[in-house]
Amino acid sequence: MHARPFFITGTGTDIGKTFITAGIAAKAVEAGFETALVKPVQTGTDEYPSDVQTIHAMVPGLYPLDTALAVPFQFKLAASPHLAARMEGAKLELDAIVRHCRELEKLTAVDVMLFEGAGGLYVPLNDTDTMLDLIARLDYPVILVADALLGTINHTMLSVMALRGAGIKTAGVIINNMPETENLIVSDNIATIAQHSQLPILATVKRVTGKITMNKLTSAFNTLDINKLMAH
Repeated sequence: MHARPFFITGTGTDIGKTFITAGIAAKAVEAGFETALVKPVQTGTDEYPSDVQTIHAMVPGLYPLDTALAVPFQFKLAASPHLAARMEGAKLELDAIVRHCRELEKLTAVDVMLFEGAGGLYVPLNDTDTMLDLIARLDYPVILVADALLGTINHTMLSVMALRGAGIKTAGVIINNMPETENLIVSDNIATIAQHSQLPILATVKRVTGKITMNKLTSAFNTLDINKLMAH
């Protein structure tokens, strides 16, 4: 029996994919699912720890994958993967990334494996392939992270249509950066995205301030039904 994989992507860079991946992981661990994290392509390691390291610091009890397995292709420059790789004299090969993910998927020690993308869908991996091409090849159900605020309808629908056009299964949308008090614009954004995308809104998540802990994550993700997601 293979791990249940999900691919977390976003409508753009800095939309909160790592935070959302941490929240999903926290809910999965809380529900008793053995959970592993993978960041197939990571840039910016000269300035920041890897996103996998960041999430492990927030969520105790995650499956301890070796760094070489969890973050197989990493580069120092905080830039698009194609540029970050080029600056180190390297070139990302789509086939190599897919092979690595497929091998990890066969792990029987975990119930769920969360793969976090880099940037948005059209972020280049090399001169010809994008993150969208990687997601299409892997064929894992996608969780799309979107913002709650003004402009999100356009960004989210463009991403949904790109995923749909590539024949990619999308499990649903998680709305991040919810304000403390939901207002007319935010409420309409969520309703409009659900209506036009015909996708479930898996959760709506408020910002978390201060040091992010397991308790804060599970509280912030109280609208996420992890058992329903796992049954997708």
